[in-house]
Amino acid sequence: MVVRTGSGDALLIATALVVIAITLVGIRFGIGAFFAEGYDARAIDAETLRFVIERCLERENMFDPLFTLERCGLDTAVLNSEHVVLLHREDGLNFSHGVHSYATTCLLRGAAEKQSFPLCVSFSGTFDGQTVTGIVGSAQRARRTR
Repeated sequence: MVVRTGSGDALLIATALVVIAITLVGIRFGIGAFFAEGYDARAIDAETLRFVIERCLERENMFDPLFTLERCGLDTAVLNSEHVVLLHREDGLNFSHGVHSYATTCLLRGAAEKQSFPLCVSFSGTFDGQTVTGIVGSAQRARRTR
C-alpha cells in the first residue's frame, strides 16, 4: 500500500480559498447594494422640520424682528442651503428663511416625484391668538461621498 502525503492538505487549501473568495464576493456586492445610491430623506426631513417649527411657534414669537432660528434649536447654515421655512400670519406679518425659490418649486405639478426638487409640507394653526399658515420644505438627500 502506497500512501501519498500532502494530497489532502492541497485539497483543504483549495477548499479554503474557494470559501474565502465566495465570502469576499458576497461582502463586495452587499456593500455595493447598500451604498449604491443616495437616500431620499426629503419627506422625513420636511415633516421633522414642520414639527420643530410648530413646537417653536408654541413657545416663541417667530415674527419678532430679533428672532433667530437658533432659539428653536435649528442650524441656520443647514437651513440656508437645502431648506425653506415660510410663515404667514393672518395680520399680514411674514417670516421666511432658507432658499425662497423652493416655495415656488414645491407647488409645481409633479415636483414630489422629481428627486432634484424639494418636498414641502403645509400646515396651519393658531398660535398666540393668530392663525398662522406655513410651508416648510427640504431638498436634502443623502449622497455618496466619493
